[in-house]
Amino acid sequence: SSVRLSDESLLEQLVSILENPVIRESPILNYGGQRTFFDETEHSEWLREKMLEEVAKREWIKAFVCESRPEYATREKIRRIRELLGDKTIEVGIGVESTNPLVREGIINKNFNERAYRNFLGHCREYNLEVSLDVMFKPNLLTEPEAIDDSVRTIKDLLWGVSVKNPIKRIILMMINIKPGTLVEWAYRRGDYEPPLLWSGVEILNRLTPRERGFVKVLGFDTGISPLGYASNNDETTIEVRGALKGFGRNHKIEPLLELRKKH
Repeated sequence: SSVRLSDESLLEQLVSILENPVIRESPILNYGGQRTFFDETEHSEWLREKMLEEVAKREWIKAFVCESRPEYATREKIRRIRELLGDKTIEVGIGVESTNPLVREGIINKNFNERAYRNFLGHCREYNLEVSLDVMFKPNLLTEPEAIDDSVRTIKDLLWGVSVKNPIKRIILMMINIKPGTLVEWAYRRGDYEPPLLWSGVEILNRLTPRERGFVKVLGFDTGISPLGYASNNDETTIEVRGALKGFGRNHKIEPLLELRKKH
């Protein structure tokens, strides 16, 4: 958005939303999927504290979910969010995208800080926060097979050595969609990029071990700013496979997806 809202206005809107009877039906508050919650240029310390105080006073909110870049989620900020929210479940999402530096920095331009990421995991372990990690499937310039290989390798890298004491609770396999004003849209309009195939999502899951699959949820079908294109199979299987991939995040069973692939 090109409009900069005041802290007071943002706090007022949050309070208004939290009073909505529909919102109160859900025990999980997922805030700001497109924002960095711990970055003072996006949320001042005053605003962040006031927002968390509003969340804390509402007993029906059992879990609070936000996103951040790891370098902004310092130990003091992690300690403070735990202090304010008490025994509520707290989950922080981090966009890792790829563990291949050539893909992450060279193609996605992520500028990911590895040391800050490792420190962040340590802080979350210390204060009992849960972590979700985003993995981007099929960024610009990668072929479909290359993108499959990269996502499989990334998920395996992220879960290597993960134990029950590790704060990583889930990995979001984000099947890229074509949003306006992006380099992917530019390549798409030139005919140099096609949205990912849903069957590729099935293949990625199939290459993981049962333990690894237990961490994964597949998203990207209907999220954020209205995209120009989603992942599909470009045929009559699209709706069925998309539904099965969404269902996988609930039961983590690969068999229905493999049966679909065998049938088609």
